[in-house]
Amino acid sequence: KLVSILNMSHAQTMSTARPQYTKNETVYIRNLNEKLSKQELRTCLYLFFSQFGEILDLVALKTPKMRGQAFIVFKDVRTATKAVDGANNRNFFGQCMDVSFAKTKSKKLLEFQGKTAQAIAIGKKSNAYHFGKKSDHKQQNGNNEHSRLRLENVPINPNIEEMEKIFAKFMGFIRIIYDTRKPGLCFAEYSNQTQSMTALEKLQGLDLNGSSLRITVDNFQIQ
Repeated sequence: KLVSILNMSHAQTMSTARPQYTKNETVYIRNLNEKLSKQELRTCLYLFFSQFGEILDLVALKTPKMRGQAFIVFKDVRTATKAVDGANNRNFFGQCMDVSFAKTKSKKLLEFQGKTAQAIAIGKKSNAYHFGKKSDHKQQNGNNEHSRLRLENVPINPNIEEMEKIFAKFMGFIRIIYDTRKPGLCFAEYSNQTQSMTALEKLQGLDLNGSSLRITVDNFQIQ
């Protein structure tokens, strides 16, 4: 079970020196377990780091230069800082993660900030980080891909079956994703963005056992 293997207990400080760069929205992670498949690594990293804030992009390759490493792009510096402070030296599949700020900004972040020219310039460069590389994960393409909603302010120990019944009232519902180690946070997945937006508009602020749901579109696609 995914929940059972995500053991996020505190661990001892790693002996290797951490890169020290100016605080920014991109986090660099080292010393990841190399036995995980790329899909397993991406999914587990996403579920763990989502507790700190909205993720715009995640790069985790299995190439020789990138093994055991990953980059995660957050929406803002505040959430990236929370991730560095909260995840560094944490146990992730039996190994201590070494988490620090990355050296450069990502193409995905610049696109999100509306800095199109800079994003295009980065896209033309060949760099070791491979941000925005099409072969690593799909570009979002309107209604042709699954669409995920981020559900915040979820009650502690939520009734997942009840939530599934509520969200299944809207066409295209696929599943509710919940990790018991991330209280207050869930994801609802739909077949396409049109269907997920309908659910968002109708269920925004829904009272769920005394908690008012905060629903936003989750831009990052695991699959």
